[in-house]
Amino acid sequence: MCGIVGIYSKIGIDRSQVEKATLLIRHRGPDNYGFYFDSMIGLGHRRLSIIDLSEKGKQPITNEKQDMHLVYNGEIYNFKELRGELEFLGHRFKSNTDSEVVLHAYEEWKENCLKRFNGMFAFAIWDDRNKRLFLARDRAGIKPLYYFFDKDRFIFASEIKSILEFDIKKQINEKILYDYFNYFIQIGNETLFENIKTLEPAHYLIIDIKNNQVTKEKWWDFEYDENIISEKFMVNRFLELFEDSIKKRMISDVPLGVFLSGGLDSSAIVAMMKKFSPDIKTFCVGSDETSETSMARKVSKHFNTDHEEIMISPESFEKELPNMVWHYDLPISFASSIPLYFVSQLTKGKATVVLTGEGADELFAGYHRYARITKARKTSKFLRPFAFTKNLFDFSDPRYQKNVELLFKFNPDYATDLNILIGKERDEVLLVEKNSFLRDQVVSLLNEKKTNFLNKLLYLEFKTYLVELLRKQDKMSMAASIESRVPYLDHRIIEFAAKLPINLKLHGGIDQGKYLLKKAMIKFLPKEIIFQKKQGFPVPLERWFRKELNPFIRENLLGGNEALSYFDKNYIKKLIEKQKSKNCSLQLWALLNFKLWYDKFFI
Repeated sequence: MCGIVGIYSKIGIDRSQVEKATLLIRHRGPDNYGFYFDSMIGLGHRRLSIIDLSEKGKQPITNEKQDMHLVYNGEIYNFKELRGELEFLGHRFKSNTDSEVVLHAYEEWKENCLKRFNGMFAFAIWDDRNKRLFLARDRAGIKPLYYFFDKDRFIFASEIKSILEFDIKKQINEKILYDYFNYFIQIGNETLFENIKTLEPAHYLIIDIKNNQVTKEKWWDFEYDENIISEKFMVNRFLELFEDSIKKRMISDVPLGVFLSGGLDSSAIVAMMKKFSPDIKTFCVGSDETSETSMARKVSKHFNTDHEEIMISPESFEKELPNMVWHYDLPISFASSIPLYFVSQLTKGKATVVLTGEGADELFAGYHRYARITKARKTSKFLRPFAFTKNLFDFSDPRYQKNVELLFKFNPDYATDLNILIGKERDEVLLVEKNSFLRDQVVSLLNEKKTNFLNKLLYLEFKTYLVELLRKQDKMSMAASIESRVPYLDHRIIEFAAKLPINLKLHGGIDQGKYLLKKAMIKFLPKEIIFQKKQGFPVPLERWFRKELNPFIRENLLGGNEALSYFDKNYIKKLIEKQKSKNCSLQLWALLNFKLWYDKFFI
């Protein structure tokens, strides 16, 4: 795992800016650094050494002719096979790194090289021969890549803070705020910084200087086409793919471990890893002596892992949250980022690579909301004659309003489920222009695939909710210089899941999501692990905001800070008071994060 920075400029390169921007993300690569400069290109790299720890793996990497230069972040798990093919075609290598394989693969196959990679990546190649800057991002968006473009400059980096080092005018992207505080995740290529974009997953971008052209293309996607094959066959095929994905992601020249919540997804990873290594390190986090640590201990004991855990206090949360926001570059969407940050700090120095369970829920329908929404769609036609009775309900609680509304009709406002400020509350608290900038993109994604409604929801989640989860995973683990690998998001498993009949995803009652994964793990995991209630790494925000952290909330949200000019301050006061008896922690979490983000990047 690494950090990359680069600039193409018609007006010359300021080397000190590239060096400062690269130094700013040294947490992404504490082991080494390097630069490449010419009259209009500057490239910077921070290296976290994972494969080939020698100086030969130092970046930027250059080809034999010295006319192509690469900065790269990620891992290509099939690099050895590709290297053999490229050597047969006449390419010569000076290191044993996967990054050098990426450069030669591009040299041989240009943008078609991307379809040959099994891995996670964000990289840039300066093709001096053809005067082209080529950037690409992996299929699922595991590795981040941001960019800024104006008439004179194109700037890119692994983190937004590096782009801001190039004298970019910092402005809030106000056109997305109305929808942003509903979904509270990034959608499409927009960020909260005006004119700073994110390159979407499975896209590449070409700056063709010779022909004065900019090209952005989607280079991969998957289609839903249910294969009606026996359940037994599909279970066995999944196990084949999953086992091979785990094996590939255990390739490392540094210590390796697992973030273990004790839930199904991470426990299944430990079960498969045990096939290839007797010694596994597992790491867990909790907020007090609750079930998330006890279940992880059971899994650790079952597989005899070297297990460590850390507990978060409200005091440590208060102290570290501003630092987490700085690492995230944006307001933090998920409260689960907090335990992820702390478990990464625990892991530092004990394992440099960890495997994590992201992706299983979005591929195999693991969240309860999938069952709720699909069931509501089936029953809504019978309830519509009684729709007028909605007026009888007390909608002072927007969460209650949301649940009632979904009984009658699916609303894209609730499609990604986070829903911070919704209904009339959004209009009351937000002092911004109303629009549907992000909502329109949500509707477009929902309608993109011709398939059943469950798969439409899963596709939307893959393109939105999961991308934000992966951003969380990357930023919080890289804050501790830890590389996260996500075996469920091997592209072969993604494509396999798209072919599954929906009854092998959702099957039976509301807790029967991930049906195929549960069937596959029956012979590897105790039943209490497989069929437990979904938990992840929870954080007791409701209690903390009501009690221990109430002064922290008041201090940040009742002052005269410029960030709060986007909100009705009287409504914020009402939310803080309401928290004494009702759960308003989601709303307070969003407002707090926005304020801390504003403080870090605008004051």
